[in-house]
Amino acid sequence: MKDLSVVKKIGLSFIAFFIVFASVAIMFMLGLSTISKDITQLSHKSLPSVSILKGIQVDITKVRKDEFSLLPNSGNPKISQWLNDLDQWRADVQAGIKAYQALDLTSQEKQSFNVFKKTWNQYIKETQSYNQLLRNDDPDKANEVVLASFGTYSDALKSLDNTLELNGDLVKQIGAEARVQQPPLR
Repeated sequence: MKDLSVVKKIGLSFIAFFIVFASVAIMFMLGLSTISKDITQLSHKSLPSVSILKGIQVDITKVRKDEFSLLPNSGNPKISQWLNDLDQWRADVQAGIKAYQALDLTSQEKQSFNVFKKTWNQYIKETQSYNQLLRNDDPDKANEVVLASFGTYSDALKSLDNTLELNGDLVKQIGAEARVQQPPLR
């Protein structure tokens, strides 16, 4: 280095500085790329999945609540309309199931959600006579149907809660990965 001219030493210093700067810039861009991927996954999959699952949870609760609230009103002239509304809540659950399954799910999410779906479909089978019993003004038998299905409903709700918990864990994991990848701010 002693034999190099001042101009060459300055030139080598600029080249070394440029190499260090380029390396830092590449590392920064890779970190931002990973954060961008994690944010994309959060915004395109994780947040919509939480929203869909919460919507399903609300809808199955509405179904159950309406089944009990309609029992003392089986003789009301509006019972057919109310039963149609109940069928709409059931259809909303099915739409939520389809929307959730359309997402890019992990095998764990699919497995957990399939437990809910299977249990919910069992609940629908167990309560399929409910509407007709109320239309026939037989609230006592309709009540028996609802009461007999409580265990299946509870299992469906519990399995949906498990899927929500798994989904929440995945969101936390993505957030943690994004924080690890984030370059420190100074």
